Amino acid sequence: MKTSTLIAMMAVLAVTTPERIFAEAGKETTVSPAAERNEFVRADGKTTLLLFTGSDWCIWCKKLEKEVFSTPEFKKGIEGKYELVVCDFPRDKSKIDPATTKRNQALKKKFSPRGFPTVFAIAPTGETICSLGYHEGGPEAWLKYAKNEIAIADVVATYLKPFNDEFDKLDNEIFPLFQKVEAKKLEKSALDAPLAKLREFVKRLESAKMPESLAARKKDLLDYAKHVVKALEEAGK
Repeated sequence: MKTSTLIAMMAVLAVTTPERIFAEAGKETTVSPAAERNEFVRADGKTTLLLFTGSDWCIWCKKLEKEVFSTPEFKKGIEGKYELVVCDFPRDKSKIDPATTKRNQALKKKFSPRGFPTVFAIAPTGETICSLGYHEGGPEAWLKYAKNEIAIADVVATYLKPFNDEFDKLDNEIFPLFQKVEAKKLEKSALDAPLAKLREFVKRLESAKMPESLAARKKDLLDYAKHVVKALEEAGK
């Protein structure tokens, strides 16, 4: 298998996950007091939607800006429920002032978004509830999706997050080895151990009992893990 093929597959996990979302260009200059303190404790009971974006270069950011966040329906739908706080990282540095850039970098370091775009739902207590992503269908569909994700966040954290975290570690271990094998800096046998770990991971995930509400998420992770297994098997031939 060509290096570019596995690189593309690995990239899917980072940018095609429920962590994908975008932000409206320019809103990062309106900094809430909570954001300035790098804290999101709120007395009004609202859930903060903290978005990380690249407003002038990210294709998905621009796509959802048009479909959801720029719409009157979305703005009306979040009234009294959510507060949108945007951390923008544009290529055109003139779009944001130095103080906002510094604040955005601090929040990025604290929350460590896996990629752009990402949105974190944060409870009024300041506790991170979950991360959200792209959901097609417009503003009403996205808000319904967000409400559901927030509601089942505890279930996800209990049953699925340990598997997600474990897979991330395996992914970080495997990819550098694969690159070195492709560059002929390592023997193909270097992939044997991580491949064995990944196969064992797939077996455990397949047999793991989870609530029905997590069936689709479990399948997505399982399908992707199987794709990576197949890619590594091809690379080891």
